[in-house]
Amino acid sequence: MKKKYQVIINQIIYNKSKSSKLIKNLIKQTNKVKKSRIIRKRKLNQIKSSQINKLKELYFFKFIFIFKSITIHNKQNVFTQDQVSNLRDQCTLLKKNQSLIRIHHQYNFHFLNIQEKNIFNQLISEKEKMKKKYEIIRNQLKNKQQNQNFKIKTFVKLTKGKKCTQAE
Repeated sequence: MKKKYQVIINQIIYNKSKSSKLIKNLIKQTNKVKKSRIIRKRKLNQIKSSQINKLKELYFFKFIFIFKSITIHNKQNVFTQDQVSNLRDQCTLLKKNQSLIRIHHQYNFHFLNIQEKNIFNQLISEKEKMKKKYEIIRNQLKNKQQNQNFKIKTFVKLTKGKKCTQAE
């Protein structure tokens, strides 16, 4: 009788330990899922904030461009090329165009530079990936070659011990 009770008690303890392990595994899995969700949210927030910052820069440049063009119009007489008669007026027209063009070029240079940096970073990351793939393939080929060399050596050792004749 005592043995039966002892066996039952051992089974209960064993089942409890199994269930506790299952519960621990479930808790670990839920924690991993929560962490991955948090990481995804952070990445999305970073991407959104970077996009918002780029939009802010864009609007800021547009604002500066418009503001400078307005101030230039207010400071100088507005001329068209048909109305320009003397050299002084031609000079003011050229200065006005140059100042506006300069801002426009700054704007284009800034945003084109950002795009070039992104493309450059993508190329670098692709190059690194290709290097890793190359290393993996090279290591696999080395391992295959070493295995073949090992098989050949073992075959040669085995055949040296036996004398082969043509009659066999």
